[in-house]
Amino acid sequence: MKSLSEIETTAKRASKAAGFSWGESEEIGKCIRQLEMFGLPGIKHLNSYFHDKMKNNYENLSLINQSNSSPSSPYCPIILGIGFLDQLKTLENYQKIYFSSIAYPILFLSFLSLLSTSRLRMLALLHMLVAALLLLCCIFTASIHTCACAL
Repeated sequence: MKSLSEIETTAKRASKAAGFSWGESEEIGKCIRQLEMFGLPGIKHLNSYFHDKMKNNYENLSLINQSNSSPSSPYCPIILGIGFLDQLKTLENYQKIYFSSIAYPILFLSFLSLLSTSRLRMLALLHMLVAALLLLCCIFTASIHTCACAL
């Protein structure tokens, strides 16, 4: 059994060897780690994707719109996932986003999962900052007056 750190490192190195940049490989490693953490076969799917990538010419989508259809081949789940993360601010304005076909959708879903955890982290960080500001206000005002503060 491999540790999650070993899984992430292996996925990063394999992605780099498959032709992805180091930045893309970093994102792929995080996604595969997350899949494996939840008991899903991330390494297995990534390996299958790399083998199929040599035979198939997956479509790269650089700009995501509300409706995305590929006339010839399915979209690459990795390029699509990274594009989704990079274009988050624009995509938040859409109610629905349609994709005609995505190769290895479990790999794409891992990017969406990363997106949700980063959003939760941002909310948690915001909550901690508000709590810290409240505490500082209470400490500052406590030197002048007494103050009750609940966090």
